[in-house]
Order: sequence, then structure tokens, then C-alpha cells
Amino acid sequence: PRRGLVRALFALIQAMYLIFYLSGLAHLHDVDRVASSFLPGWRALFIVDAVLVTGAVGGGALYCATAVLVSLSPPERRDLWSMVRRLPAPAASGPVG
Repeated sequence: PRRGLVRALFALIQAMYLIFYLSGLAHLHDVDRVASSFLPGWRALFIVDAVLVTGAVGGGALYCATAVLVSLSPPERRDLWSMVRRLPAPAASGPVG
């Protein structure tokens, strides 16, 4: 496979994970509420802590994505952005839950 394509896909995967981490941190109170409804005491706290730690580690994902993007040549960057623009937009939906 082409080097640029592999790097572009890696960068997109890192961006996806970063969005997951940020979403988890933004909805930490909901994680606590749901975990507390299914698990007693410290077990629910363990789930919340796991989300908090993985969200904090998400900064490492941003670092990796930045390292990949910085190392791309200008033609590879143009290919990356043209590929991103061709991705389908997420469907608009109401709030979940």
C-alpha cells in the first residue's frame, strides 16, 4: 500500500479515538449514573475511573496523530484532506437517551 494512504488512515483512526475520549469525558456524569444503576459501590467507581484514565490517555492519541500529520509531505496532506472531504457526513439525529 501507498505510504500516504496508510498514514492518512492512521491519522483518521487517531482522530476517531480522540473524539471517543472527549465524548467520554464530556459525559462522565452519565457514565457514573449508568454504572451506578447496574453495579454497586466501588465497582461503579471503577468504571468511571477507567473512563477518566482512558480519556486522559487520549492526549497520547492526539500526540500520535500530530506526529503523523507533521511528517506528511504536502501532496500527502492534500490527499488526506480530499479523502476526509469525501467521507459521508453523520446523519443528524436527536439526543440519545
